Amino acid sequence: MRAEDTLEKAKGMHGKDLLLNLMLAVFKLGAGFFGNSTALLADAVRSF
Repeated sequence: MRAEDTLEKAKGMHGKDLLLNLMLAVFKLGAGFFGNSTALLADAVRSF
């Protein structure tokens, strides 16, 4: 694979990564709230 192809592929990943991280943070927040886990809540808040 050429360097230019790798660079273009990497540029397209930012939106997907941001959405995935946001979804994970929301999941952690919900799991921490319903599971009564302060550690998971703290991790979720730190993820934002």
